Amino acid sequence: MKSIDLVLTIDKIKREGRKVMFEELNRGMMLEDLRRGVVIVDFQKDDGTNREMVCTLDPNELPPESKPKGTGKPTKVNADLIKVWDLEKEGWRSFNLSSLNCYSY
Repeated sequence: MKSIDLVLTIDKIKREGRKVMFEELNRGMMLEDLRRGVVIVDFQKDDGTNREMVCTLDPNELPPESKPKGTGKPTKVNADLIKVWDLEKEGWRSFNLSSLNCYSY
């Protein structure tokens, strides 16, 4: 995603997006939104600071070299942790659901 496209997408989400508080969502709903497009999450980091992250799991938004390859081996899933592609940092990041303040899509 080009920088200008990212800025326009973030602006559109902030203008038109629905801000969702943590109590209203579950892991499945969030993963579905992430797979469909760009989501802005606000969460508390382990060091106590808040962070806003623009992220996605939409395959169309991931650079080809960064798409999950799938080794065929099962991976252990932490139900509280969501791994996402950070569009601003251009890398894989994760956040803990228990530290989520809200998200916009």
